[in-house]
Amino acid sequence: MKRLKEVLEGKKNARILDIGTGAGGFIHYISHLTNEFDEIIGIDTNERAIEAAKKNFNDTRINFSKMDALNMTFEENSFDIVCLSNSLHHLGDVEKTISEMERMLKPDGVLLFNEMFSDIENPKQLTHVIMHHFWAEIDRLNGVVHNETMARQEIIDTLNANSNLKVHKAWNMEFEEERVLTEEDYDRLNMTLEQSMNRVKDNDKYEYFKKKAEALKDRLEQIGFKSATQLLVIMK
Repeated sequence: MKRLKEVLEGKKNARILDIGTGAGGFIHYISHLTNEFDEIIGIDTNERAIEAAKKNFNDTRINFSKMDALNMTFEENSFDIVCLSNSLHHLGDVEKTISEMERMLKPDGVLLFNEMFSDIENPKQLTHVIMHHFWAEIDRLNGVVHNETMARQEIIDTLNANSNLKVHKAWNMEFEEERVLTEEDYDRLNMTLEQSMNRVKDNDKYEYFKKKAEALKDRLEQIGFKSATQLLVIMK
């Protein structure tokens, strides 16, 4: 987190755009690391997520809009930092999305990517990766673009291959010590597995996913869960 803070504070009075913002999770990190910004705008195509995000912030400099990253209506070259957090694996057209991000960027601006990666050794973090692959497989079955977690170098190679900019810096996100998950937390994780099964209840692969869900519940109980490592990438 210290390195991200340095990047953000290197852009005084910045105008920041967060694409695929969801409920504003990455903006939450940014706004707690620095106060040296003029405006942060989060966009997402999910109207419910945007409405939730609006309720999560009371800073008048932070705003949210329902908007497609492939059809942004902002003025070109108007942002100092353009972010994409944990959404690279959701993109149907990586090259076009990054091209649009570049179009929004000031000449001296930076693209900032944050993406969880898969080649880790911590068994609890691997639980997160396996769960993510489970959810992604169900999404794809339902016509939603949701690819599996990439390896660390694969993320860097994907960004370099689809951008006119190049990776300047890349490092693993440094979080404070995570709190120990409670029984209630594990109940919520198990509930997400149950809710995912509702999305395939009428599909002929239901039993296939049911076995996977049960195996994941067993893994949660026996091994535990911890958020997967995330890679922060700066391109300029």
